[in-house]
Amino acid sequence: MAIRGIGLEPAFHPFSRDPAKAIRFEFLVAAVCHATNWDRLRDHFIDVMKLEGSSPRSFSAMTLEDFKDKFGLAFGDTSDLPERYELFASVSNALNGAYENLNAQQLWSKPQHLAGPYGFYGLLDVISAFNADPQRKKSRILAQQLHRYRLVRFSDLANMLPATEYHILRLYLRTERVVHVEGVESSIASDRAWDVRSVIALRRAVEQAMHFTADGADMSLPELNDIEWQIGRSFCERETPRCAGPHRIDKPVGKDLLSIAGGACPFSKTCRGPLATEIANLVEPRLAEHHAFY
Repeated sequence: MAIRGIGLEPAFHPFSRDPAKAIRFEFLVAAVCHATNWDRLRDHFIDVMKLEGSSPRSFSAMTLEDFKDKFGLAFGDTSDLPERYELFASVSNALNGAYENLNAQQLWSKPQHLAGPYGFYGLLDVISAFNADPQRKKSRILAQQLHRYRLVRFSDLANMLPATEYHILRLYLRTERVVHVEGVESSIASDRAWDVRSVIALRRAVEQAMHFTADGADMSLPELNDIEWQIGRSFCERETPRCAGPHRIDKPVGKDLLSIAGGACPFSKTCRGPLATEIANLVEPRLAEHHAFY
């Protein structure tokens, strides 16, 4: 297994000195992270929250025009800002006391359960920003981020659901751990899925494959999720995969990942991508119609 033995370095959060603020930041970013650039989104939210502060009351009082003014530049496409504002507002209101168990300070100070009707995932299901997706993509990303930065202590990590976002989907297609039953894949030339059901089916297949991979690599699912997310976004780029390296400097990866294959992608010796163009061209499907979670 190419990634067996890889360790994770502690992740530093820009608001590490104020854990409650860091938790609010992760909630708000996850709420509007669909169909946009992750790094640009986070960088812009960091800048705004450093300058403007981040009190739950001020964010819950924000109007659509305020949201456009402060956060509009975080998104490449501004046509759906009213929709994003509604998602943002649903989380802001939740963090401002609409739901007692979603107090940021309480999430930081007390261990939390993930599973069960009163677990973390169940709590998120009452917020419109998180409950539209039948597979809880945003909820999974949020839980993964809170664990990655050690902002919330989850007492039942075995119940953490993998965050099967698009970098992960692409990596699993190209390493052929997931293949289409009829041999038909999405390629850069034609990457539109027929409907949301095909994307859901792919995500379910990747999730199952991640469980097998984590067992084979002798690591926890959250560890695997973090490691393969780094590989997918920094080495296995959408248009031009960097099989032989180097990784993208603006998308850093851990030292162990860089050393395991001499600076090349850790999967470069087992993946057929470097020698097979049809494999390197495989990409995650994109929906022809808009959804607030893909």
